[in-house]
Amino acid sequence: MDFIARIADTVYVLSAGEVVGLGKARKVLLDESLLSKAELVPPLIARVAKLLFDRRSPLPLTLEELKDMLEQHQNS
Repeated sequence: MDFIARIADTVYVLSAGEVVGLGKARKVLLDESLLSKAELVPPLIARVAKLLFDRRSPLPLTLEELKDMLEQHQNS
């Protein structure tokens, strides 16, 4: 999932050979209920940020986005 977050613009979610979700990568990769239908979880970066920042929006998907979020938090 972390690799997909870095390179994809659009994501399809498949479960049992059927498309159960489709959309912009950021929206799909952060949709926990959609991902759970395919037994997937959001990227690790998003899960860590959700724990650290109490679900602050928007959650980061990449290491660079998390770094920026941590720097902003440190400076505030």
